[in-house]
Amino acid sequence: MYSSSGRPPNLPVIAVHLCACNYLQDLGYIARGWAEDYWYYVSNTHALLGVFLCDPLHPLDFIERFLLEVTCLGFTLAMTAAHNNGFEKEDVPFYIRPLLDEFDHSKKELHLHNTPPSVSLLLMVTIPVILIRKVLYYILACPCTTAWRHRQRPSVKIATYSLNTLGKLTTLFVSIFGLTFFVLGFTASADLNKHFPLEFAYSQGSAWILSLVIPVLLNFNPCYHTQGFQICGVVVAGNWGDERAIEKTGEAENTGGKKDAYGSM
Repeated sequence: MYSSSGRPPNLPVIAVHLCACNYLQDLGYIARGWAEDYWYYVSNTHALLGVFLCDPLHPLDFIERFLLEVTCLGFTLAMTAAHNNGFEKEDVPFYIRPLLDEFDHSKKELHLHNTPPSVSLLLMVTIPVILIRKVLYYILACPCTTAWRHRQRPSVKIATYSLNTLGKLTTLFVSIFGLTFFVLGFTASADLNKHFPLEFAYSQGSAWILSLVIPVLLNFNPCYHTQGFQICGVVVAGNWGDERAIEKTGEAENTGGKKDAYGSM
């Protein structure tokens, strides 16, 4: 998934080369290929970058990626408005409820114990939106909507047509869902205080930033030699190093055991 080979040449990896990653690679602190692989990954999976910079072979087309992002913006609008206007206790995510103060029915507000608004926005808006986007992505990119596309048997053609129709209906459903939340968010924001635009910008900006940080924690371990964080021999984080090690092993076997550009087998 993160291999450097076989990529289309028009990906803007030059932007990564201009940063300090090259210098760190020269010093040996970051393995060569890490920056390019990381940029390729986020340009295909990031909420905003993935709309414009993804691989032409991405499972979602431009309209689907755009509608997915619009839907998530609608979720952020509506949930930020609800956060600003006050939540009913039943509407709060389950992982927040143990941290809540007593509900004040007169003010229609819920408060976290000694928690600043930035943290409550992160917990009540940003994290749920990230999870919602992930679920919607897997719904739209479901392999069953594109299966058997290149086969020619009549039964397969019927199945392909049915599944592609299902994919289009799913896209339509997601777009209507997102538009509804956009309307709800803008309608609610008309009666909210002056802090709403800042809260919305903070929530959405946090989601975009976390989309850059989370892959580093879960997939890309800059310390190549550690091959990720392992538990009982299984890589649970930073599996980029482990996959690169497998790739290097295959290259060494193909070259008869000669050293590669990393200076090792």
